[in-house]
Amino acid sequence: MKFGLILATDLSNPNVNNLPPIGLGCIAASIKRHLPEVEVVMRESPDDLIDERPDVIGISATTEYYYLAIRWAARFKEELGVPVIAGGIHISLLPESLTPDFDVAVIGEGDITIVELLQSIIACRGIDFKELRDLPGLFFREDGQACLTRPRPLVQDLDSLPEIEWKGLPFYRESQGHIVSARGCPYKCAFCASEKFARQHRYYSAERIVREIEYFVVEKGLRGITFFDDLLIANKGRLTSLIERLKERGLLGVCRFHCQVRANLVTEEICGLMNTLNIFNTGIGVESFSDRVLRYYNKTGITGETNQRAIDLLNQAGIMVNPSIIFGAPVETREDMLTTLRAVYRNCADRKLRSPAWTLLRPYPGTAIWDYAERRGLVSRDMDWRLFADWGTFDMYLCEQVPKDECQALIHEWQAKISLLRLDTLSAGASYGNFIFQDRRDLYEHAPAAQAVVRKRRQEGQPEEQGDALLASLRSVPESEALLLSGWHERETDGTQWIGKKAHALLPVKQGASLKLQAYIPPQVFAENYGGAINLTLRDEDAVLFSGPCAQGDFPDGLITLDIVIPDGREMLLLTIESDQSFIPAATGRGSQDGRELAVVIRELRTN
Repeated sequence: MKFGLILATDLSNPNVNNLPPIGLGCIAASIKRHLPEVEVVMRESPDDLIDERPDVIGISATTEYYYLAIRWAARFKEELGVPVIAGGIHISLLPESLTPDFDVAVIGEGDITIVELLQSIIACRGIDFKELRDLPGLFFREDGQACLTRPRPLVQDLDSLPEIEWKGLPFYRESQGHIVSARGCPYKCAFCASEKFARQHRYYSAERIVREIEYFVVEKGLRGITFFDDLLIANKGRLTSLIERLKERGLLGVCRFHCQVRANLVTEEICGLMNTLNIFNTGIGVESFSDRVLRYYNKTGITGETNQRAIDLLNQAGIMVNPSIIFGAPVETREDMLTTLRAVYRNCADRKLRSPAWTLLRPYPGTAIWDYAERRGLVSRDMDWRLFADWGTFDMYLCEQVPKDECQALIHEWQAKISLLRLDTLSAGASYGNFIFQDRRDLYEHAPAAQAVVRKRRQEGQPEEQGDALLASLRSVPESEALLLSGWHERETDGTQWIGKKAHALLPVKQGASLKLQAYIPPQVFAENYGGAINLTLRDEDAVLFSGPCAQGDFPDGLITLDIVIPDGREMLLLTIESDQSFIPAATGRGSQDGRELAVVIRELRTN
């Protein structure tokens, strides 16, 4: 028999396929140990799997891609006419959503269930539903009647399971490594299905995990590994054992790790152990800074203050923090949302967050949120599962206190503010969490609307929000349609405008355009404060458009004029202007005492 395995996923999006599916690896390893006569083939695309002509196919799917699993199963049935098995977290938590495109579903952990199911198919020369009734961990329909067999006991000794053969996995890349060192989670958050799926938090031994680390470090030469556990730091003793085993093998400190943490478990002691283990980067489910919303999510032991303390401790330990935020709880008010947005902005301004990300609350099967959404008629067992494919969709918006249009506008406003704080990381294709616009065009599109919100707030005499001043500093220049950004200050009466030692400008570029920069420095300042010369650098990301000295002898009236050639293929510049000099504006004789250290006065910046 040839058994085909595939993960239902969006093949057009490389960002979701950057790590091999460990679940498929566990299934394949178990079959190889117990049924060596069965050939297991794993492929990334349906086309490639069809070319293998397997006798039976298994499709693993999350809720996000269950719609693809259904589509692929129908195609396998049509082109190959073979039994198709569903597996994974979605079908395990909502077996009744099984469509006629599948013959049977594996419910829960499939390490043993899949072996017994294939043994039955081999012995019966196909699927015999009467025999399957005696096998635990299955769901199927026989003559239209649903049958859920008794639960499969959990694997208590995870070390008893065979080790994964990494090189055979879909999306395997030599440059990447990740490990699952436990199954399940000890907490019961209202929006998460992990506890329902795994049912019990269990660990692989430190010795087993060190063997996997050794494979990635010694055999593959990697120096970075991701722990894909729900919560690596849940057991302090386990961290200590892992450190001891790595030290014994001479591997401690050889590579760096990324892991998930939980705010109430982050202490100075835990941070010390993480430093010793060489964990340099963490994901943390902050979810909200509103205590009321956190209680609704059943975030046991966590408040907004707890979240902030965890962020502070991780920063003090030199560990990068990547928080995830959820908006749209049914009880969440606008003030709750603002409490969270203000905290994210403040932490970004303080450079305490690397890649902050947000999503809307999603009603996953098996969660308390699913039950709520089902009562409201927003989800059902036969719904359009494509609604889960878009992380930012408002089609299943659950909040009852804030209209979805208002929520969307609020998020866009604060995305613009946070993106302005982080212009040094803003570039096409960069990924620093979706609180920071992924493309310069997104900022260009949303910043004017955010500015309008700030203007309206000021006109109505409302209290100023964090980041309002930054948004208000943006300038539109009609003749060039430029949007001038971070580091720019109010224009002077003579048309000049102060910028800091490092400033940014976002400009649309027409084909064949050039860039003209006029920087005015009063001759007295040029001579006395700058010593007659200033170095300027203009760049678009990594492309240097100009770099060199500007001497007073070449510009005796203080008006520096530069004509810059724009590289071919640019449609929009994210221009960075840097100077090696600074001075106090009071030196111009205008009597300014604000104390800003500024570098250049810009008179004109335009493309033509």
